[in-house]
Amino acid sequence: MLLVFFAVTFNSDDLAPIGTYVEIISDTSNEISVNVGNPGLSQTWDYSDKTEGRIFKIQYINPDDAEYKDSFPNANRVHYWHFTDEDGSYYTWAFYKVSSDKLEALGNAHKAEKTDTTIEIVRKFDTPHLITTFPLNFNTSWRTSWEENDTFSVGALDIITHVLDTSYSIVDGEGILKVPKGNFNALRIKTYDTSITFTTVGNFTDTTITTEIKYTWLVKKIGNSAFITSKDNETDDNFTQAKDDGYLYSTSYILENYKGKSDEPFNIEIKGNNLYLNIKSGIEELEIFNILGKKIVSSEYLKPKNYHYELNNGVFFIKITTDSQTYIKKITVIN
Repeated sequence: MLLVFFAVTFNSDDLAPIGTYVEIISDTSNEISVNVGNPGLSQTWDYSDKTEGRIFKIQYINPDDAEYKDSFPNANRVHYWHFTDEDGSYYTWAFYKVSSDKLEALGNAHKAEKTDTTIEIVRKFDTPHLITTFPLNFNTSWRTSWEENDTFSVGALDIITHVLDTSYSIVDGEGILKVPKGNFNALRIKTYDTSITFTTVGNFTDTTITTEIKYTWLVKKIGNSAFITSKDNETDDNFTQAKDDGYLYSTSYILENYKGKSDEPFNIEIKGNNLYLNIKSGIEELEIFNILGKKIVSSEYLKPKNYHYELNNGVFFIKITTDSQTYIKKITVIN
């Protein structure tokens, strides 16, 4: 018997292109049961039934289009995402430097806009954090380590933190990743992460050691398409419980940055609580989600004509799927 498999090689130019989106579902359950699957070649990891959770988008943008870009002059890639809940809107920009042989994280910026205040935090790493090396193949491995120091005040007390983080990563699997959108050739990365935090308050220093096991599935031109993190201090590679918010799986829609395009097969207009949708050419599926990720409208095979939907006040995401592309638009309804 002749066994043939096609090796997956992931290079720096296989990252999701600048100007695209990837849609992610985050499991927000308190107890998350998982099956991390097996290592080795010709594996299948099936998460195609994972359709419940908070939906959000990661957008890959040019640093020139990012807020706080002046704090990261060496960045050539930014991952941006945001979400809104009843307390406000939250934004994150993660700044990276990518070269032919490695991807490094330079820092991040966070902004929270609440009713009565806006909070901004910019964190620039003392030294770049190595995320991965390139090229990646089955059995590629690498080690990373970094240190960070921070000082902040609570009342009259100065609190000093010193964090030492070390990790070991290995591409331990290659095969087919199944997610809600489809099946993809993927590499699985297993990472052992250890974080030691020294917290000093006055003359007292407390030391905390935390370990995690992480699995990441990489797909060409999409990037991270599934991500599972163990609970703290897990020792079993085949753990069955994930950390809260530690289970992300991509629906794997790669979306062109449609902003400004005139050839979209639809027009959207909002008047009060009314959504008017003009379909210019037939679409396969229309879905509308509220800010919590709950699907409130689902229609298939819409013919070219005008459609009308009445919505409550709030933020919604409209997903329109044609035979060649998926579009997502965010709308805000205020009456």
